[in-house]
Amino acid sequence: MQNSWNDADLQSSIQEFSGTPELAAELAELVYVSRLLGSENSLVMHGGGNTSVKCELVDMVGNRVDVLLIKASGVDLSRVTGHDYTPVKLAPLRNLGHLFKENDRISDEELQRFSTKEFKHILLLNLFSLTDHIAEKRLTPSIETLLHAFLPHRYILHTHSLALLTLSNQPDGETICREVLGTGFGSVPYIKPGLHLALSALDAYEKHREIEGLVLQKHG
Repeated sequence: MQNSWNDADLQSSIQEFSGTPELAAELAELVYVSRLLGSENSLVMHGGGNTSVKCELVDMVGNRVDVLLIKASGVDLSRVTGHDYTPVKLAPLRNLGHLFKENDRISDEELQRFSTKEFKHILLLNLFSLTDHIAEKRLTPSIETLLHAFLPHRYILHTHSLALLTLSNQPDGETICREVLGTGFGSVPYIKPGLHLALSALDAYEKHREIEGLVLQKHG
């Protein structure tokens, strides 16, 4: 894999955002790196994958609110713009995580039954604002929103790498991934996107806070 990062191109991205004060400044770097990832077809099949940044925004009555800006579902990473990031309030999402994490009586099966409908209701209820662009394009937060929200890192980049899938889709995929990637990456077993996956990823990180990233087996 080639390192395509270019400081001059990054500055151009930052300059592009200077004329749009309604967008969070943190989006300049995120959009730049997202387009880099999106331009590598082997990392993001069919434009897939999602990226996010956690920041603070001011609401219409002057309150400062912690939000997660996450790429909307269906938007191609290679052509993403700052307007394609949906702002979701962080506190309610993290409260949801604490609620399920601290309840030992909730089984894996119950977590898996947390329906897509319930999930979408939570995301839409906690949208920070509905811009004209979001309304016109009918953008909705990514199905991976809880994964991004539960992890504490400011920037999160999630890809669907062909190379990683080739390794992790083997019968002994987790072992192979550890041999190739070493101890710098944590491992999460295959779970469908949603609440259960987000909690499992958070647990994997909290057990090994020194890791640089997570391998979601058979996923990305």
